[in-house]
Amino acid sequence: MNHKNHSRVFFRWFWVTLIAYIAIGIVAGFLFPKPVDITSLYSFDEETKFNWLLMIGVWISGIIPEAIIYAVYSHLENQEIQIDILDNIYKISNGTNTPKSVDTNRNSYRNTSAANRQATWVCPQCGTTNQPYNERCTNCDNKK
Repeated sequence: MNHKNHSRVFFRWFWVTLIAYIAIGIVAGFLFPKPVDITSLYSFDEETKFNWLLMIGVWISGIIPEAIIYAVYSHLENQEIQIDILDNIYKISNGTNTPKSVDTNRNSYRNTSAANRQATWVCPQCGTTNQPYNERCTNCDNKK
C-alpha cells in the first residue's frame, strides 16, 4: 500500500479552506453592510459601511476547522516520515527493496541464506525457490 502524499491532500485542503474563509468573510462584509448608526437600521437610504465585525466573525469561525485540518495534515506528514525511516531501515538491514514474503526473482536461490537453502528446494524446471512442504513448484507446478 502506498503511503506517500496522503498528507499533501490535507495540506491543499488547509489552504483552500483558508482562502475560502477569507473570501467568504470579505464578501459577507460587503453583502451585509453595517448601517452608520442604529437609528438607520431599517432605512436603506442611509450610507452604510463595510461590516468588519461580520468579516472578522466569519474568519474566527474558521479557526477550529482550519486547526483540525492542519492537525490531520501534520499527523499524516509525521507518519509518512516515520514510515520512510522504517522502510530505509528495513532496506538497509535486509539488503533488499522487497519484503521477504514477496519473491519477485525466479532465481532467488542465490539470494537466500545458507540456513534457508537447506530448508527449501529449487525447481529444476524454472529455478524458483520453494518451501520444503510444497510438493509442487509454486511457479510452474512442476513436481519436486
